[in-house]
Amino acid sequence: MKSSMTEHQMIHRRIAIKVHSLPYASTIALFLFCNSLLLYFASTLYYGSIQSHSASLWAAFRWQFLLLMAISFCASISQIFFYLQKSSRLLFSELIQFVSLVLIGLPMGQDLTIEMILSCALITMIIMTNSPIAWIKVPFILLAFTVFQFKLRFLGYTVEAAKGRILAISEIVLLLVSLIMFFIKDLISNNIELRQKNRQLEETTGLLTNANRSIQEYTLSMEELSAEKERLRMTRELHDIIGYTMVNTTIMMEEAIARYKQKDESALLTLIVKTRDHAKNAHQDVRKILLNYRSQQKRKSSFIKDLIKLTETFSLATGISIEVFPSNFPSVLPYHVSYALLRISQEGLTNSLYHGRAKNIVFLLTKSIDSLFLIIRDNGQGSIHYEEGLGISGMRERLRMLKGTLTIKAKKDVFELHIEIPYKEGQPDVGSH
Repeated sequence: MKSSMTEHQMIHRRIAIKVHSLPYASTIALFLFCNSLLLYFASTLYYGSIQSHSASLWAAFRWQFLLLMAISFCASISQIFFYLQKSSRLLFSELIQFVSLVLIGLPMGQDLTIEMILSCALITMIIMTNSPIAWIKVPFILLAFTVFQFKLRFLGYTVEAAKGRILAISEIVLLLVSLIMFFIKDLISNNIELRQKNRQLEETTGLLTNANRSIQEYTLSMEELSAEKERLRMTRELHDIIGYTMVNTTIMMEEAIARYKQKDESALLTLIVKTRDHAKNAHQDVRKILLNYRSQQKRKSSFIKDLIKLTETFSLATGISIEVFPSNFPSVLPYHVSYALLRISQEGLTNSLYHGRAKNIVFLLTKSIDSLFLIIRDNGQGSIHYEEGLGISGMRERLRMLKGTLTIKAKKDVFELHIEIPYKEGQPDVGSH
């Protein structure tokens, strides 16, 4: 029984998704079609019930009823079709249904139930299809419902006009139906408009996300290009310094050998000292180049690039689906911030795998004016009650060094780590781990 209910719920969910994805006109058409079937079925059931207490009335108006039902139903279906086609013939179908209701329906006796139901179908059509001057047509139908009441002799059977009480009740019902239809139309219109805005928002969000990813990829490529240029510059400088030093050292050593052969000790000592000093200067120059390159590597560390590499490797090893949404997160961070966030992300992945047994992990990264935000969300076995282990404690210690905070939000099927770190653009690198 449990699996059957689940299957029914899945079917209902699929139907609801398909209905919600329909365009505005198709949604209205589906509503009108279902409403017409319901009203005409109700009319048929009611007419069939007349036979039990008035067989003669049932027999006298049988063909009249069938003709009215056939014309009205065909007119309703044609109205739905013309509405979808945005055809001007919609007004012609409304006129046919109205005339058939007045000439065939209203002279059918004192009981106005069937006429009232079919009038509801016509009013619903007029309102929901955005028929021109609907606010005039609906009162006109209500007026006609009142005016076209007369005594009639039909096929040897005298039809009395509807009594005032029955007529008043019918008019009140039609008025309420009209108001309800106007309300439903506004409700559907607002719902459709909201869905369209949500769809546009999702499309805009998707475009922004793709644009942001393109920017991030461009930034990373520019960083790699810049790093390559820096390596080439460093290579040139090392080549120039080391080459110059080696050539000079060779020449000075050859001169020193010549002085040694000439036994010119004072000149020899001078050359040896100059060679030593020259080597020291070269060593200092090389050291400056390497220290400068190392400091640049530390100051500019690409956390997003490292995080993507980390998640791709983790996903490949575990089979877990991992998504990274960088949003407006800086592509380059101070080394100590990037290193801490990377280690925290690594611990978050481990926690989701071993404790949450998650199948999907999402990284959400955003930045405000003075803070960085990282959310790690998984769909594992979350729990309201949990104990913080060494992993969470380690995260808090790293964040404490950065004056950051860690907030945990745990639910039944969702576990989230919310990390916030104070940060401003241009913030210097104060150290490394």
